[in-house]
Amino acid sequence: MAVLMLLMAFTQTLLSQTTVTGTVSDQEGVPLPGATVVVEGTSNGTTTDFDGQYELDLSLIHI
Repeated sequence: MAVLMLLMAFTQTLLSQTTVTGTVSDQEGVPLPGATVVVEGTSNGTTTDFDGQYELDLSLIHI
């Protein structure tokens, strides 16, 4: 029973989500609107806004 409870807690931790934010800019520091940000090895992604900023919800398994 204790093993099952531990497994359930571990699974819940893996499935929990966190938000990653950032800014995409060029070599001169100019923000890049419309840039695509994708989690490597997945199809999970987003595009940057007018100011080059993005927000991406990830499960901890992808971090």
